[in-house]
Amino acid sequence: MELDLFPGSYELIDAVILECDGREECPVPVTRLEDRIQWSRNELECAINLLTRDGLLSWADGTHAADRGSVRITPIGLDLVASR
Repeated sequence: MELDLFPGSYELIDAVILECDGREECPVPVTRLEDRIQWSRNELECAINLLTRDGLLSWADGTHAADRGSVRITPIGLDLVASR
């Protein structure tokens, strides 16, 4: 899945359910990341912020507690790994 983020290709790996509850300024729909959807940088950042805030995802480098999942952005891809 190609993302409109930065120059180059980004892939979303694994699946996680994202939801905006209406209290956030966020255009990300309730969906699964495995669906073929074009994500803008703003949408992706919003999704990551919501998930990390709620403790559903954390940064792979340990910036946040990594006990429930991880987020990793690299030059060749973006991996979202959610807790099961």
